[in-house]
Amino acid sequence: MTFTFRILTSVFLGCSVLLLGACMDNATKASEMNSEVSTSTISEQANSIVVLTVSDFNSAIQQNNQNVQLLDVRTPSEFSDGHIEGAVNLDVNSNSFVRAIQTLDPAMPVYVYCRSGGRSARAAKIMEQEGFKTIFDLEGGITAWTAQDMPTKK
Repeated sequence: MTFTFRILTSVFLGCSVLLLGACMDNATKASEMNSEVSTSTISEQANSIVVLTVSDFNSAIQQNNQNVQLLDVRTPSEFSDGHIEGAVNLDVNSNSFVRAIQTLDPAMPVYVYCRSGGRSARAAKIMEQEGFKTIFDLEGGITAWTAQDMPTKK
């Protein structure tokens, strides 16, 4: 009985080791695949929409002042109350927003802002879906802009 018990124990342990090794290999492969997918997704998102602080947003539009596509996606009345100089008003809530952004160059960077960041984030997603390659969104919107005493134009 002891000899049979030893054989069965050895067979059981051998099978367990093989099974455990196969599971670990599959888990490692699954983990590597998930890591590749996550990294790919993050880098694609990072290349499309970038949220910039007020100072970084200001520096970027100042450096590219001749070729900047600067969009204020608030309502026309909000825009008339004050906006960043050089901005074009394209209301993201307007039915014509998608048609209006199609007049822009999707290969050139676009700088977008709203009052506090919600509408500009939505506008950035729409622009991304419409094929725009690089979109910079002002963190905190014009509220953050004016809080840092940045100039606006009426």
